[in-house]
Amino acid sequence: MSTSRTTVRLASLLLALPGLLLAGCATDEAGGGGATPTPTSTPTSTPSDTASGTPSQTPSAAPPRLISYAGGESLGYEVRTPEDVAGMKGAPASFKRFIARTVERMAARSTCEAPSAIYVERLRTDGFATGGVDDCGGYQALWAQVDGRWQEIDGTQEMEGCAVLEEYRVPSDLVDGRCYDYEAKKQRDYQQD
Repeated sequence: MSTSRTTVRLASLLLALPGLLLAGCATDEAGGGGATPTPTSTPTSTPSDTASGTPSQTPSAAPPRLISYAGGESLGYEVRTPEDVAGMKGAPASFKRFIARTVERMAARSTCEAPSAIYVERLRTDGFATGGVDDCGGYQALWAQVDGRWQEIDGTQEMEGCAVLEEYRVPSDLVDGRCYDYEAKKQRDYQQD
């Protein structure tokens, strides 16, 4: 295993550790290389305005769910080819298309010997997700639906910054209720439904 992939996996594991401790160790490796997601109902408030540049959530009868693909030994649902997204249980079709296009573009541009990969760790059905990106090095990605389209809103090798979480109103259950305030230079609690 390359050093960069090891670094990404270690960083992803450290970021997910509080959730892993609560999630237990049961995983199912069937279904395309990723763990079977464990849906957790999580009610959330829908923003009253969807101004340009803010995440867009579609109103639905069902409350949004948090799906965790990481847990136990799994770093998340592994996507190396566009076809791998087919087994990502519970994920909206729009997110599957976005991840398939993203991994396809990564593979086309990659200069690495090792294949590129995306590890989807957590997904909220109302338009937010987090995971690891591994391509000649790696980082933790944060994705959201903005103006009806999925996009990467942040990528870091550190803890998620509070400013970006607040700007996009990222639900706190996606980041274990904590973030790093880079202005104050300290970790703090983060709460957003």
